[in-house]
Amino acid sequence: MAGVRRRVRKIDMEDIIRVGRAIGLRQLSLNAVAAELGVSTTALYRHVDGRWGLELVVGGESARRSRSA
Repeated sequence: MAGVRRRVRKIDMEDIIRVGRAIGLRQLSLNAVAAELGVSTTALYRHVDGRWGLELVVGGESARRSRSA
């Protein structure tokens, strides 16, 4: 099937944070976020530095939002 192109789903940090917050820090994983967004875990590595980076981004945003509320 040469020449067949799959449509690539574009994601950004807002998508990752939104989904990560919905999943929650206890169940947060690259696999869970990727599955919810419909992308590969490799796609997430373009935005975060592994699980630790994902936790920092999602946890940091959650903390920022709770302080401003």
